[in-house]
Amino acid sequence: MNKKTKKNRNGGEPLILFVIILFAFLVKAEAQTVTPWMTTGNQTKLLQQQANVSFGSISGSNPSTVTITPATTYQTMDGFGYTLTEGSCEVISAMAATQQNQLLNDLYHPTTGLNVNIVRISIGASDLSSSSYSYNETSGDVNMNNFSLNGPDATYLIPMIKKILLINPNIKILATPWTAPRWMKTNNSWIGGSLQTQYYAAYAKYFVKYLDAMKAQGITVWGITPQNEPENPHNEPSMLMNSTEQKNFINSQLGPQMAAAGYGNVKIIAFDHNCDNTAYPIDVLNNSSYAEGAAFHMYRGDALAMSVVHDATNKNVYFTEQYTGPNGSFSGDFGWHMQNVVIGTTNNWSKTVLEWNLANNTNLGPHTPGGCTTCLGAVTITNSTSYTKNVAYYIIGQISKFVKAGALRVGTSSTNGSITSAGFKNTDGSLSLLVYNAGGAENTIRIVSGSAAFNYTVPAASAVTFNWMPLDAVPVTGVSVSPTNVSMFINASTQLTATVSPANASNKNVIWSSSNSAVASVNSSGLVTGIAQGTAVVTAITVSGNKTATSSVTVQGQLPYGGIPATLPGVIQAENYDQGGQNNAYFDNESTNQGGAYRTNEGVDITTIAGTSGFATGWNAIGEWTEYTSNVTAGTYTIEATLASIYTGKQLRVLLDGAILATLDVPNTGSWDVFQPVTISNIPFPGGNNKILRLEIIGGEFNIDKIEVKNMASIPVSSIAINPTSSSIIVSGTLQLVPTIAPNNATNKNITWSSSNTAVATVNATGLVTAIATGTAIITATTVDGAKTATTTITVTTPFPGYYNIISRNSNKGLDVADNATTSGARIQQYDIANGGGNNQRWKLIPDGSGNFYIIVKSTQLYLATENNSTADGVKVVQRAFTNSNELKWTVSAIGGGYYKIINLNSGKALDVENVSTLNGTSIQVWTYTGGLNQQWQLVQVESTANKVAEVKQLKAPLENNTVVYINSTKDLLNITTVNSGFGEIKLYSMSGELVLVKDVDFGKGSEVEIDVSRLPKGVYVVKINDGNGIFSKKILK
Repeated sequence: MNKKTKKNRNGGEPLILFVIILFAFLVKAEAQTVTPWMTTGNQTKLLQQQANVSFGSISGSNPSTVTITPATTYQTMDGFGYTLTEGSCEVISAMAATQQNQLLNDLYHPTTGLNVNIVRISIGASDLSSSSYSYNETSGDVNMNNFSLNGPDATYLIPMIKKILLINPNIKILATPWTAPRWMKTNNSWIGGSLQTQYYAAYAKYFVKYLDAMKAQGITVWGITPQNEPENPHNEPSMLMNSTEQKNFINSQLGPQMAAAGYGNVKIIAFDHNCDNTAYPIDVLNNSSYAEGAAFHMYRGDALAMSVVHDATNKNVYFTEQYTGPNGSFSGDFGWHMQNVVIGTTNNWSKTVLEWNLANNTNLGPHTPGGCTTCLGAVTITNSTSYTKNVAYYIIGQISKFVKAGALRVGTSSTNGSITSAGFKNTDGSLSLLVYNAGGAENTIRIVSGSAAFNYTVPAASAVTFNWMPLDAVPVTGVSVSPTNVSMFINASTQLTATVSPANASNKNVIWSSSNSAVASVNSSGLVTGIAQGTAVVTAITVSGNKTATSSVTVQGQLPYGGIPATLPGVIQAENYDQGGQNNAYFDNESTNQGGAYRTNEGVDITTIAGTSGFATGWNAIGEWTEYTSNVTAGTYTIEATLASIYTGKQLRVLLDGAILATLDVPNTGSWDVFQPVTISNIPFPGGNNKILRLEIIGGEFNIDKIEVKNMASIPVSSIAINPTSSSIIVSGTLQLVPTIAPNNATNKNITWSSSNTAVATVNATGLVTAIATGTAIITATTVDGAKTATTTITVTTPFPGYYNIISRNSNKGLDVADNATTSGARIQQYDIANGGGNNQRWKLIPDGSGNFYIIVKSTQLYLATENNSTADGVKVVQRAFTNSNELKWTVSAIGGGYYKIINLNSGKALDVENVSTLNGTSIQVWTYTGGLNQQWQLVQVESTANKVAEVKQLKAPLENNTVVYINSTKDLLNITTVNSGFGEIKLYSMSGELVLVKDVDFGKGSEVEIDVSRLPKGVYVVKINDGNGIFSKKILK
């Protein structure tokens, strides 16, 4: 027995030893590896990865022990980030492309960067914008008709957001206004004031318009707060909003309007101010079903306030802003923010942690005139190719790089008051533990998780983030995407599916991105949408393990159905509209085919035609359309549409390349299945290949079987008439002749126009007659088809013969030389006129030979003119002696009803009664023409001729016998040669004494002056010459 017992004892000892060694080996083999990342207060390590450590067994004790309990969970984290101010975008936009891309990837890339995933932006200007602005400063525009993102945001902010979304499409956008438009506020100022209750609805619409406009830019807003720092009236811009005002605004307008517009999923986050006031957010959250949570800053109070609000309301809390300044120390700022902002707020239920401004220039700008001058960005842009990372970069990076969106905060505890911590469990099962040593010396602390632990030395004023994958987590080994190749049309969508391996991986989440979002975009669920023709590669990257897979996407443009364009003339079946999808090949108000026939996966509603195998489009509504790529032979055709409806008053519009060809009235055919052809003829089609024919619905509710473009039978012209058959017009006047061709449906209704005497009247290709000189001309219209003719007799008379009263339509008073003055420069006024008035109220209008008129008063023979050559409004009108100047010339144009507008040639301004007055003595001025009654004038003839016979008789004999005056009959020119030089004037009078031509000339000594007299009829004239040195006359014969 003794031997047996001994033998057994000796045999068992090696077995026990083997088990112990094997267990130790297995424990060592499966020890959890931890990767620390450290930032030290003395900046020797800045978010720097350290050597890995491993969990081991717990032995002994440590007074500085941090314990993480992953089974105890709290809030889900939404993310971390900064405010992307408009000023930040300005300075980043100024960087060279390579360095700008590097910076944005440093910040926003989910794996190689800080993984910043919340971008806070301002709605309108913040105090770190380069100026104060809103999106609608049109006072009283409550319907937001003038709302626009154009300005600094469209120039800088929106393009920057788009670049960030290319790096990480899952970025969350939190938008906050610093103020409402000024006209909505009680003080009409950028600074302070409150929102007027009468504008609650308009301001809510302003928010909805903002969400619409951002959506149109491809930017989805994740959440909004109604007002930044609503208790701060000192910033520029800023606005006060107390808790009662905020909850009333949210409940009565903002919440309902957002929900009605389809933005009920956008978070409304209340308050957005300091931690010293818990009553405000509790009031709003407990009294508004629309308010999802409250946001906090910590310029006053502490993080415990967030737990108070969370517990009192059972709603979410968010930390959205804390600044750092240029005068603080890195160690001090980093430590305070790490303890209070990062660890403090997350341990008090905050779902976000955001620092203030992202970027500034070296002058801590840009900012508004009343904005923050001491706000230091996370980065400083030093020049176009470099930037400096400041303390806020590392404050956020110490947590954002490791704690992913969707992570759960888990339980942690510390046995040393100088050691603070926060723990998180990511969606892939990995754990992150952030620890900060606030002590004045390094501290070797113990990290405990379950039954394992490790020791780690943390320097003074330093933070370490420990990251590890628990032993029970299943890592990702690969990912695939299906389908691997996609061909789609513009505006169409295709769902991609990512399959993560192994099937039991702890975190199967993936991030989707597109290599070219201008061609194809992809959302966070893998839904690809075609944007423009081209190719793109869509990539799925696993959150755990960074495994990737791709799908190649080809986006096609609009293509003809079946690949071959329709031929016109010819038949187009309505259901064979182009391929290309909604808003590209067709537009339908609903996304499904309500008829369920033919092209069932598209939105156009198609039905079968009863008793046939054919199809028709139906269930149509106002504004819907379908398009058909067509090769067209140019010509004039008949359009025949085969239609059915049980209603009247409906119409179908046919367009080619955007130009309207015809609009057809849809008949009531009595049944949806009884079709009737509707035709319209004489429709000209321009020729060409790949032209787009569009069928557009006006009125809706009819079925379309087909459209046929037919050749027309030729219908000859039988006759032509002109209206009027005779007319009298003045020199320089115009008259539109109107032809009528019979029959009305003649195939070719083109005509040509001609004049029997173009020296008297001309006519253009559309029948517009222009009077050239006194006399008679016959205008003839000739049809191209059949050479049928019609004529009209045009008599051209001298414009405005004799003297006139020039009467204001507004006051019924006439132009008058004030005080019957005889001096040049005397004021012109309006005054009552009786029996034709005095000579200082009688005016003659003399052509200048270029379509303008001199207006001369009978009393002094001085000229109506502006007092100087200014082109401004309000220049006074006077009588002036002749000078070679456009201030003395006027255009006189009929405006209907026997009234004229009189425009000064120099300034382009209209003759105008000052202040729209009706009083005697009111001055006459020139003003921009608006069509007012004080700018409309009646010409009342008071003398039939402006007789100048006496003046001709009194003309002196020639002062220079060697002055030559003659008519060049070959060229119809009046030729004058004088030995004098300078500006002068030439007047021609008929033998009855009527002034028929006035011309300004520039005499050159010994040089011949030529004046066109082709418009004057043959006869004898008196030429009066003023060459600046003397006046003489000569009788000539034309």
